[in-house]
Amino acid sequence: MEIVLLMMQRSTEPFIISGIEYYLAKIKPYVKITPVEIKHSLNTTVRALPAEEQKLFEKYIRENDLVILLDEKGKQMNSKHFAGYLQSLLNRGKKRIVFVTGGAYGFSSGMRAKAFDTISLSSLTFSHQLVRLVFSEQLFRAFNILHGGKYHHSIS
Repeated sequence: MEIVLLMMQRSTEPFIISGIEYYLAKIKPYVKITPVEIKHSLNTTVRALPAEEQKLFEKYIRENDLVILLDEKGKQMNSKHFAGYLQSLLNRGKKRIVFVTGGAYGFSSGMRAKAFDTISLSSLTFSHQLVRLVFSEQLFRAFNILHGGKYHHSIS
């Protein structure tokens, strides 16, 4: 089993980079995790950008991958629900789960059609770099919950 974090553009802020590296290192005991940052210099209109980014994403997505988009229009869940959701994805028996963070202008309709699901981290809007950090932390938290760790504290 492998989880791929497919991200448009590179992280540039040092605190973001070190935070992502921190959480990805904590995830490695649970699952193979591969971050992929796609660099592009697409010179196109804002309207055409999501479709052009889709072509770049498709180079990294395999036919049998389970593709999950991270998008503000996706379904929201709390951390415990996300852990259960992640377990349900793992139970599907796919070799790779690919979580995709798009560009600033969202995903094309074609990319949405290719996805198994779309999830949102919040109804708030975050920078794409911050989404990577927050999602890395939530992914670690989910694995920790699933394995009975003490990282997640819950009153209920």
